[in-house]
Amino acid sequence: MSVDISRALRTQGWSSETELTWLAEAASKIGPHGSIAEIGTYKGRSAIAMAENTSATLYCTDIWSECGTDGWYYDVFCRNTQHLSNIVAVNRASIWAAREFAAQGKMFDLIFIDGSHDRFNVLQDIMSWRPLLASGGVFCGHDYNFKDHPEVAPAVHELLGEVDVVDTIWIAR
Repeated sequence: MSVDISRALRTQGWSSETELTWLAEAASKIGPHGSIAEIGTYKGRSAIAMAENTSATLYCTDIWSECGTDGWYYDVFCRNTQHLSNIVAVNRASIWAAREFAAQGKMFDLIFIDGSHDRFNVLQDIMSWRPLLASGGVFCGHDYNFKDHPEVAPAVHELLGEVDVVDTIWIAR
């Protein structure tokens, strides 16, 4: 299946073209009744790549209020994604959002972790979100890169063991 990431490429963010393509392809395999969770969304670059290539609902979790003054980043995210009716913005800390989804019995077909990159938060995100992965789902995250974010890979290995890697996206086996 061919995916379109052209709008995502024009949106500010740190995901590479290779990563956006991989995310778009993964999202494209999820049907209209499926759910995707993105933890750490910033201005919506990777969210756009996924949402434009699926009919599943994409829940974008971030704490935009702590990313800049007066919700400026949230406003930018909303402008960047306003054309997408399958995105739900969740303005909460990652672990609180995961707890709320767990209490609702919500499960996700694809979970993409791209929140804080320190060891403590990576471990918390993995422990909070992994139980919400539907059977056969894809559990992955961003910034598996020792140079830029040296604490991500060790935290991922600590909880998940060996992973597959596409550019700087880690994918749990």
